[in-house]
Amino acid sequence: MTGSNAGKDFQMSAYPFLSGFPFDHPEHPVSLYDYAPVFRVVDRSGAWVVKRTGLAHSSGEAIGAWLASLRRGGVAVVAPVDDFAPNPRMLDDGFCWVVYPYVTGEAYTASEKQIRNAGSLLGQMHAAELAETTGLATHFNPVLQSKEWLARHEQAGAALLRQAGYSDARFRASIDAYLSAAVPVEGLPLAGCSCDFKASNLVFAPEPVLVDPDHAARAPRLYDLAVAALLFHNDAPTAPARLWSTEEWKTFMSGYDRHVSLTPYELSNWVSVLRLAWLDQGVWLVGNFPEGWAEKKKARYLFDLATINLDCFHLP
Repeated sequence: MTGSNAGKDFQMSAYPFLSGFPFDHPEHPVSLYDYAPVFRVVDRSGAWVVKRTGLAHSSGEAIGAWLASLRRGGVAVVAPVDDFAPNPRMLDDGFCWVVYPYVTGEAYTASEKQIRNAGSLLGQMHAAELAETTGLATHFNPVLQSKEWLARHEQAGAALLRQAGYSDARFRASIDAYLSAAVPVEGLPLAGCSCDFKASNLVFAPEPVLVDPDHAARAPRLYDLAVAALLFHNDAPTAPARLWSTEEWKTFMSGYDRHVSLTPYELSNWVSVLRLAWLDQGVWLVGNFPEGWAEKKKARYLFDLATINLDCFHLP
């Protein structure tokens, strides 16, 4: 550790999680993410990522148990570090925090190998039959958003499109078209899902490792696949400023298919689930990411998402 004891005392007061876990002379934390408290902490025993968990769907304890079981099964995900047990833990700020190992690797460049291996990782996660999966929060069906919810986010998204210099006509037309065709889809196979599987949450070391699993839930695997199709390039600095091409999607699915054989029922409902995922995740992102619209590269991706052509994402 560098610096004086006074500097260390200041660190502890500024970052309560430093005293909440048994770090060995930690250095000053480094923020890793602009939109949430995620920090890299280096101490005498190694480099770690410290972040909040259990905020979106499942409890931190359930997510940690699921991740540890996946790791034991050879699936490349981070898991809470045993040396910091109890990990995760509730701290005095009222939030549950977790310590994961810090993983270094290559930048995502949308190479064929990276995309195929990412598909393989998602397939391994969906194929894993683990008792710990039942501890996650369960969502039995894809989200079907209400007309009122969509109207609010359509208005916000249209305003952001216009501010960025784009027409909002196709965005509005897609919402109308997909909503008119939207129907509930029930009875899909469930799996442990990250619910946020995208390039910015993976480290290629060089094989992909999921490093942000904290939106995890037990949910229809087909919906998780649809969300990955739509959001994989969102917020990844080195990703192309667009959705996947048809060929890239085929490459991703060639990896996924190594581990999962989708049922005939899933195949017949794919287009419906993809529409539902866009109406939920896509419309929300278009209308709630003003910081992204303010950056040219991110804005190009968001415009591609807002004017999506679902034909790019056929399943065999």
